[in-house]
Amino acid sequence: MPELDAEAMLLFVLLARVARVTSYDFESTVHRPAALNYSSFFVVALLAVDGPMEGSRLASASGMSRAAVSAVTKTLHRDGWILRTPSTRDGRSVVLSLSPEGHSRIPALFRRLNAREQQWAGALSTADRTELVRLLRQLAGGAPPDIHSRA
Repeated sequence: MPELDAEAMLLFVLLARVARVTSYDFESTVHRPAALNYSSFFVVALLAVDGPMEGSRLASASGMSRAAVSAVTKTLHRDGWILRTPSTRDGRSVVLSLSPEGHSRIPALFRRLNAREQQWAGALSTADRTELVRLLRQLAGGAPPDIHSRA
């Protein structure tokens, strides 16, 4: 169909393919061996980087629903990754944070993930990687206005 922009279609087919393949690879080689899945890894990583936060803030930061965050954090708590502390601000909320055990597991987990990321990124030269990051930032910044409210 001549009215279609085939190059735009190819761009997003390839972006989706790379995202799917790498996500599956990271989950099978890094997350699952640590008894995590993508969602639980993402929650643990957010808490490691951003520090303790209430469930509602974690839901907003992760793009997950509050129900999904609740389910994921219950499992992470059961498995010793996180602590759930009643909020001093609101008696109904809990503050989620990494447990001492979770803190001790993070460095090795991040090293394993980064080693795998380096293997994937090794397909590109340093200049190509820099350019791709620049282009992806540009693409993310140019998202349609209605997307920003959901991102």
